[in-house]
Amino acid sequence: MERQEKPTKPVPLFLSYAYEDELLLRELEKHLHLLKQLGLITLWHRRQIVAGTDWAMVIDEHLEQAALILLLISPDYLASTYSRDEMQRALELHEQKRAWVLPILLRQVDLQGTDLSKLKPLPTNEKPIMKWS
Repeated sequence: MERQEKPTKPVPLFLSYAYEDELLLRELEKHLHLLKQLGLITLWHRRQIVAGTDWAMVIDEHLEQAALILLLISPDYLASTYSRDEMQRALELHEQKRAWVLPILLRQVDLQGTDLSKLKPLPTNEKPIMKWS
């Protein structure tokens, strides 16, 4: 087995979530911390927007720069206009092969009939994270 070299630049991750799921976002950040510390990834989400900036422009900039976009899916996420806008742009970038989009099921939600139904979500068994023991 051949050893892989460390990437020369960290992979930029964009985390898209509903505000109601912020505690789960914080947990995910803990799990990704080591990859960030090793310089393998960078993380960005809308809570990092600095007061006084054009938030829509900042979100667009980070979406455009992302190589991997994690959509933290819940009923609140699908009901949020802001999240839906981020999701739509993320899916466009995915279709253009400019970024990978990975839906992660936080809470039970039916994706049938949504734009997300084309993508296989995580966990692989499609059991939402909040139903794990």
